[in-house]
Amino acid sequence: MTYCVGLLVDTGLVMLSDSRTNAGVDQINTFRKMATFQRQNDRALVLLSAGNLAITQAVVNLFHEPPDLAIIRRDELKLATHISIDLDNEYFNMIRNRWGFALQEVFSTLPNPNW
Repeated sequence: MTYCVGLLVDTGLVMLSDSRTNAGVDQINTFRKMATFQRQNDRALVLLSAGNLAITQAVVNLFHEPPDLAIIRRDELKLATHISIDLDNEYFNMIRNRWGFALQEVFSTLPNPNW
């Protein structure tokens, strides 16, 4: 049995997970099922997983490494472009900043729901 729980309470979000894994009756081990990622004063992401350990580790590793972009053009058997998309990439920083600003503008114009 494994669990991950997220609760919304008056003071915010509470996340809870166990750390037990097993590969059979006699092979019990521990692995954190909660991974946290935070950008100070900007955002926080909490990833909870209660499934396959290999998939969990692969997804968590994706968050720790900058993504790469590779382009191979149709009918060509060579790499046309390979770019690491990290904080030093000016073009993707520009896109990120504009995208964030545009989302803030759109959400600020939406009316509050009547729930």
